[in-house]
Amino acid sequence: MNMRTVLLFTRHFFVLLAIPLYSVSCKEINRTVAYTTFEKRGNVCIFELPDEALSLTIENVPLDTTVYITKTNESPNVIPKDRAQYLTAVQGITLNAKQNNRVAETFLTAPSSDFTPPKTFTKYEKVVNFDKKAERTERKTKKLAEKDYCIGSQKDIYVDVNSEMSIYKKKSAHLAAQGIHCSVWIIDDYNTEQLQKSASILAKAFDSMYQTIRSFFGNESDEMFCSYNGRYFEMKHMKYVSSTGTKVNIVLYDIGMKNNGLVGYFSSKDYFPQGKDYASEMLTYSNEGKYIYIDSQWAEADANICCSTLAHEFQHMIQYNQKTIIHGQIPNDSFNEMMALLCENMMQQTPENNNLNSRLALFNTGYADCGLEYRGESHYHAMLSYAVAYTFGAWLLNTCQKGSLIHNMATNPYSDIKAITHATGKNIATLLKEFSIDCVCKSQTNAYMWNVHKTEYDTKGYKYDGPSCYPYNAHHDIRPYGIVLIKIGKAEDTTISLKFNRKEFPQKEHTYIVIE
Repeated sequence: MNMRTVLLFTRHFFVLLAIPLYSVSCKEINRTVAYTTFEKRGNVCIFELPDEALSLTIENVPLDTTVYITKTNESPNVIPKDRAQYLTAVQGITLNAKQNNRVAETFLTAPSSDFTPPKTFTKYEKVVNFDKKAERTERKTKKLAEKDYCIGSQKDIYVDVNSEMSIYKKKSAHLAAQGIHCSVWIIDDYNTEQLQKSASILAKAFDSMYQTIRSFFGNESDEMFCSYNGRYFEMKHMKYVSSTGTKVNIVLYDIGMKNNGLVGYFSSKDYFPQGKDYASEMLTYSNEGKYIYIDSQWAEADANICCSTLAHEFQHMIQYNQKTIIHGQIPNDSFNEMMALLCENMMQQTPENNNLNSRLALFNTGYADCGLEYRGESHYHAMLSYAVAYTFGAWLLNTCQKGSLIHNMATNPYSDIKAITHATGKNIATLLKEFSIDCVCKSQTNAYMWNVHKTEYDTKGYKYDGPSCYPYNAHHDIRPYGIVLIKIGKAEDTTISLKFNRKEFPQKEHTYIVIE
């Protein structure tokens, strides 16, 4: 017996008495098997295709409405394009001429960028191995290690001296600028008058955002790993261990030796004692304190982007404390960069930030090639990993509880996807559903700079107006925790029908029909 469900749906441009009624049926061959989930969000109607259904018929559809499909993968594994669900036929919809009978496997393209984003070296975090029950702060020593540096004071600092950043040497540096919470050092080999000016700008900028960042993301550690008894590290307060105490040291020099594109980084190696043989060789080059490294060429050319990088790297430092030191977690690169990029976002004084805008532009063209993961097999994929992480995080910030969400994600005892779901109270399937639907709808606001439909970024002839959608019959991998967006076309009839292949991963893949 063919059953029918009548669902109410109101569009904002209809008068009160002209309320269309959607009738929805799903079929497997000729048998009705289920009724799809119906949801209304403003003037958008959403149907989730049941796992068993091979076809969907929707009646009473307003003419000229646009029909989309969004596909999501709630698992950490790739769903291959030849096994993913896709449309096989449609009725009642006018397809774009370019979409007819074409499988678009390489439909989306994106410009590459020479900009290498700020980063953190997290591989050294794995040397963390301490018994939290036995962990204690060593305060018995009365002698302070902290020194009273003043402008012009000299200090030796370990920095990399080759393009692969694999060789480190001790270099002489002088204190060029000082703030309440930071000291800015310039390696003497790279000192210029312009760099001295930039040092003052960076010190002032860091002081201005220091407390705000900590209020959202938590505090960095004022203690560092010291004594190691073969089983665990003991912690000591930095004023007893580090010559720079608890101040954040910003070191300006030519990172990677000339034009490698890297703006700055944080390394957890500096939270360990120098020259110990119980851990990574990198600890030989620990500077023993809080350190952020900024490229001198970038600092000379664009102090503003370096201020943004400082926010990014300071968040990495904070997250190292909140997740690794306090909770013993080692977040993956995608979560690391999402949180740091959100910190950049929130610290912007104006929306004119080409760094962040370029990430939205790259997401808009390449989102299907990367989910909430880090892909380092090429420069394009590495850049795209940052772009997807940033866009998803900015969407969370824009649609959820703003600052309280950020604080919860940054300080809860989890990492990666679990940290996000714990903070939002929603599972990852629900979050990806809402995110993908917002990516095809045109009604988003511009809070916290996030609006993938209003990305005013134009470079080398590329101009974007929201995420590019694939043709109706496209086959594409669905990346881990990723999405694929399909634009079918305009409704030319009040009854539309969609036919699909059989879903092979019912517990992972979700298919949503969106009518706007």
